[in-house]
Amino acid sequence: MISHNNALLAALASTAIAAVAPLATAQDTANDARAIFLETRAALDKVDALRFDIDVTGTGSLGSDQMPSGDGKVELVKLEEPTADRRFAARASAMGTSSPKNNVPTQLDVLVNDGGYNWIDHENKVVTLNQNARDRQPETMFCSLLWPVELVSDEPFERELNAESLELKGTENVNGVECDVIQITYAEKDEDDQARQSRTLDPAEIATSATWYIAKEDRLPRRVSREQSLHMIRLVFVQDLTNVEINPDDLVDAELKLERPEEYSLRDGERGRASTITAKPDAGKKGRSGPMSVKDNGSKTTAQLDRLPEPVETPAEPANPAAPAFELVTVDGDTVDNEALAGRVGVFYFWGTWCVPCRRVSPLISELAEKHADEPVSVYGVAVNERNADNPREYMEDKGYAHPLLLHPDDPGERRVANAFKVTRYPTVVVIDANGGVAAQEIITDDGPEGLAKRLETVIAEQLKSMTDS
Repeated sequence: MISHNNALLAALASTAIAAVAPLATAQDTANDARAIFLETRAALDKVDALRFDIDVTGTGSLGSDQMPSGDGKVELVKLEEPTADRRFAARASAMGTSSPKNNVPTQLDVLVNDGGYNWIDHENKVVTLNQNARDRQPETMFCSLLWPVELVSDEPFERELNAESLELKGTENVNGVECDVIQITYAEKDEDDQARQSRTLDPAEIATSATWYIAKEDRLPRRVSREQSLHMIRLVFVQDLTNVEINPDDLVDAELKLERPEEYSLRDGERGRASTITAKPDAGKKGRSGPMSVKDNGSKTTAQLDRLPEPVETPAEPANPAAPAFELVTVDGDTVDNEALAGRVGVFYFWGTWCVPCRRVSPLISELAEKHADEPVSVYGVAVNERNADNPREYMEDKGYAHPLLLHPDDPGERRVANAFKVTRYPTVVVIDANGGVAAQEIITDDGPEGLAKRLETVIAEQLKSMTDS
């Protein structure tokens, strides 16, 4: 009897151990993964400068033809006085496309430091300074893809260390570098977080899961693949880092610069849209031949803009770049193009019946159209990515919106005009001035749909005043 009981106890113990073993193993791999991220944090503490090549690819189950791709060179330099959200300034020069349909590569030269986002728009020959990241211009959004934001953050890998689950999956060779592979599922976001998530394309912020490839030799990442799965939307962003140089002699303590071509104009993006900057000459000098700092508050990282031309008494060039050529049609078949809007303020609200945030913005656009119905202001809803013309038409009729609907003349699913205006997220509202220039391009930020409406009101009022003054 005793022998039988001992056998039974042994069997029960064996079953219990077998049941606990997988849990212990999962916990061990999670601890190992967290330990690697802590080692990466420690490695970053010893980095004063970093240089690497970046390759970015994006795919998606919805709107996949809008996923960006590109490659370039990135330089990071540690700030002497870190800000609330970054320890490194970043300088990148990249070539990329906004989508496979728009397959002409665009050059982007950008500097991000404690003064904000600064970039060179070579197509329009404009240097934009001090752009607030919250305003989310297409350039600032694309910047978030040019380097893993965790590298420059003041608390690197904080979200990874507090993830819902981590698993060390083994090792893999990435572009010739042996890496530990860590799979992560991030904690589920609450409703407020999901609302904020819908207003950004920052892959580090919107990702619901990710796979990190951390080099064994220096504990810095060589690849990160981030996935966002929300309802029927699935987006994947992959960043590959190659030719990584740690603390190169020519970069440590260096000033990261943007070189301004002589014929390029300057615009200040501090208010969320560009306005003309007048450069004053240095005291005691004729004109200005020295460098101009984007911001100088003791940081060693400033944007140096050389070869500023001497002031000349010539009429100022229009502050707003010309709108791209477009042709859309109303539901009645009337054409709306650049010529049709001449002498009027045009408002293009890029939206879709599939766009969840648009449901809160569309009523405000309708109110905007009603308010300015008796003024030289044309407010339109430009439907994008629709399966047919009936869906947006019936939706707007059912809601009783005041602003007319515009569609692409040949295909309601087309995005040509949205791509021409470099629209990368929805909703986006573009304001066109009476001279055919882009006065503003606005999206939802932290101030919500109501804040977007207020900003549009301000822009429209400014444009109407400009028409009256002229």
